[in-house]
Amino acid sequence: MKKRALFLDRDGVLNAPIVRNGKPFAPKKIKEIKLYSNIKNTIKFLKNFYYIIVISNQPDVGNGIVKKKKSLKINSIICKKNFVSKYYLCFHSEKKNCKCRKPKIKSIISAKKKYKLDLSKSFFVGDRKKDIDAGNKSSCITIFIDRIYKEEKPKSFKYKCKSTREALIWIKNNSSKFI
Repeated sequence: MKKRALFLDRDGVLNAPIVRNGKPFAPKKIKEIKLYSNIKNTIKFLKNFYYIIVISNQPDVGNGIVKKKKSLKINSIICKKNFVSKYYLCFHSEKKNCKCRKPKIKSIISAKKKYKLDLSKSFFVGDRKKDIDAGNKSSCITIFIDRIYKEEKPKSFKYKCKSTREALIWIKNNSSKFI
């Protein structure tokens, strides 16, 4: 039975974010969704060995910019097309001091309990510092996709790459080293 997870951030990992002034944002409309199409087969393969779990902050809901129903619909489309087992979304504004907003790890711990995961043998793939910080705090093996955003970068991660495809192939080729 699977005891490991492949945690993925959503925007910037499964789909292209909307980048404005060097900062990434989630799509607000269904027509803005642009999936990274070259990753589906690798995710489908990895699903044989890992629970595929999305952990995503969606503050536009808490900030009143996007309705929760619309955000859930966008998430459903992205996750269904990428063979995701489960997703955990934080809809809180950055101003709220919730425990589910990355870099906090409540969602990761919830997944750990639900699936009886060994986090030290699980991967966390993200494109922002808060993703990698959450992965590190929860003892996951972290992979940073450097999309060259104009924001602080993480300092500690296991592997750095330029695309989701590269990250997934690295996991596929190296996961036996972490068993």
